[in-house]
Amino acid sequence: MAAARVRAERDRPGARCPVLRPEAWHIYYLLDRLAADGFVEVHTETAGGGSRRERLVYTLTGDGRAEFERLLRQVVVSFDTVHTGIDVAVVLMDSLPMAEAAKLLSERRTVVAARREGIVAELGDLARAGLLAQIAAGHLVALIDAEPAWIDRSLPLLSEEIDGAGLHRPAPGESAGS
Repeated sequence: MAAARVRAERDRPGARCPVLRPEAWHIYYLLDRLAADGFVEVHTETAGGGSRRERLVYTLTGDGRAEFERLLRQVVVSFDTVHTGIDVAVVLMDSLPMAEAAKLLSERRTVVAARREGIVAELGDLARAGLLAQIAAGHLVALIDAEPAWIDRSLPLLSEEIDGAGLHRPAPGESAGS
């Protein structure tokens, strides 16, 4: 189907692979799988004019709509933590001087603030996009805002360690007198 045509073009002698983004291969592969599973139907449609004579049109089936709604409900009620690698990096920061660890976290805060600013600018004026788009954007910004809040709580703890005041801190669930 479509994925086979993309692969054939990719593998054609003289083909310019950078023009064919790998993402397109994945999309068509997934669409072909959805069609094989009966979630979408695919048909060709003749395009009017231009260099493209035909295009593939994918339509959600009744089973596809039911599966979409099932997955949507599942995602809305579930919660998965996102691991960016920082949690592991923080545990391993004891191989660095604490002053450097604190400096790196401060730099991370600057990077996160700049990234937040860029994302908020990309989101633009969501008032026109509707309530649910506003709520989704608000969720994204809230997740980003949690990062500098965590850094702001962590830096004083590192400062205590640097100053020698906090040589042993209880582990989570451990009492201070243990």
